[in-house]
Amino acid sequence: MSETRSIVLTRRGEPIAAIVSIEELKLLQELEDQTDIEDAWKDTVLNANPATSPVWLS
Repeated sequence: MSETRSIVLTRRGEPIAAIVSIEELKLLQELEDQTDIEDAWKDTVLNANPATSPVWLS
């Protein structure tokens, strides 16, 4: 991967946005998707009702 740089935009000295490479954006989106999937699985398992859950969750 080539060297990438991020640019941080500020307003009154506070960071408000960042400009990142497409590669970094894709990586961030993949990480977010993976976190969402993990959270959904945890929620499914923690809230599973053994009487109504599929066999593989029991």
